[in-house]
Amino acid sequence: LWTWATQNRVFVHFSEIGTTSSLDDGPRGAYLEDVVSILRANGAGWTCWEWHMNFGIKGAPRSKAACLQGPKSAPAAEATK
Repeated sequence: LWTWATQNRVFVHFSEIGTTSSLDDGPRGAYLEDVVSILRANGAGWTCWEWHMNFGIKGAPRSKAACLQGPKSAPAAEATK
């Protein structure tokens, strides 16, 4: 995906990442930290689902912190030869 996106100058956005709020914040936060770090490393965007309800991060400090990390700058596209 990342190679194709770079070659075709396509921005990748994951529109809904998250886990059910019935899980403890520790494992949820760890999962979201991993997912967000992969997306950030590849210049992708993301949206966490959702603020408050079934997947809510509002009352989950570690999950919220993971979701609210700003994206890194997108990797520079290679010049077309």
